[in-house]
Amino acid sequence: MNAFAQIAFRNIFRQRRRSFLTGLSLWGGYVLVSLSIALTDGTYSHMIDAFTGDRTGHIQIHQKNYLEKPSVERMIPNQSQILETLQNMSTSTLNDIIKGFSPRVRAGALAWAHDQVRPVEVWGIDPEKESTVTRFGDKPIDGEAWSNIETALTPVYVGHNIRKQLKLKFGEELILISQGADGSIANDKFFVSGTIGTEDGSDADSLFIPLEAAKNFFSSGIHEIAVRLQHSSSADRVRGLLVQKLTHEEIQISTWAEVEEEFYKAMQADRRGNEVTYIIILIMVCVGVLNAVLMTTLERMREYGLMKAVGTPPVQMFMMIPLEILFLSLFSVGLGALTALPINYWFFKVGITFEQPVEISGILFDRMRAEITTSSMIIPALVVIGMATAVSLIPAIIAHRKTALDALRSV
Repeated sequence: MNAFAQIAFRNIFRQRRRSFLTGLSLWGGYVLVSLSIALTDGTYSHMIDAFTGDRTGHIQIHQKNYLEKPSVERMIPNQSQILETLQNMSTSTLNDIIKGFSPRVRAGALAWAHDQVRPVEVWGIDPEKESTVTRFGDKPIDGEAWSNIETALTPVYVGHNIRKQLKLKFGEELILISQGADGSIANDKFFVSGTIGTEDGSDADSLFIPLEAAKNFFSSGIHEIAVRLQHSSSADRVRGLLVQKLTHEEIQISTWAEVEEEFYKAMQADRRGNEVTYIIILIMVCVGVLNAVLMTTLERMREYGLMKAVGTPPVQMFMMIPLEILFLSLFSVGLGALTALPINYWFFKVGITFEQPVEISGILFDRMRAEITTSSMIIPALVVIGMATAVSLIPAIIAHRKTALDALRSV
């Protein structure tokens, strides 16, 4: 550290009380912004995991324009090639990124039982593959697993709303009527093997049948392939790799943000609202820093005049105040990081429990958790240090513009 930097560092201790209050403001601003970002990132990360883990997955593959207008006729072309490509990717260098993939048949149908009829959303799935993409294997099932059913009819799981309206019980028959992909009438009897999910869950109006049975019933191929990644942040990158490998013009590859577009837009809007809060906190910090530094500058104006009179280079004079604030902000932010880390970790492990769970699109959230990331620890540090140093340039400019005579005349 050269002599000029040593002088700037020592100046911090000349007004210890003022330096303490300024440092306390910087420390508090960093801790508040760090905790706010950690809670925001953690909350949305939890919500994204809930959405993607419930049924969406991180990436979905469809026939072109299927998301805009779903139809039983819009099946994925080159299904075998796509499934083989995904299998190779999941067992190659991307095996630490791609956790699994699940082909699906999706279509609407009318369900009939006990002289009651209602529309249902039919999902044809492979339970083993589906469990690698979503929490299908962890969802509560009131009944028997398909593998344990011995019957000539195809077993199905029904959602709670379907069970209630059609007054279904375990072991009863259910008739489905729909249209096949080839234009034929699809109708058949099924065996109710159980109820899946919860009464408030996203599966309450859905009906699940084995994948091959769904293909036969709808005379169709696969409508959707869902892909699960290790983390949602890899979605755009893996989507780019899939676009390069799967070059068929009629294939549409979408990330979870495109599939759940409304949720994603709401999340981004809420993030922008949180950014306004961060800015307000930082402005308050900067006002406190500006006030303290400006008072210090005015009190030491005669000293600056004397330094100019003895020939101190203008650059050193100008940089004196910002360098003092830089040292003070580095120390304050460092102390703030040591404080914020255990606080963020506590909110990561324990979180904030809601008195009443919040339901979003059929998914219940009972607590808010933080997430310790580089954005919650590094970004607040850079912003606080940068803004504090930038604000200190105002008093530095005032002191720099004063002539030696005017500065020496200052009281």
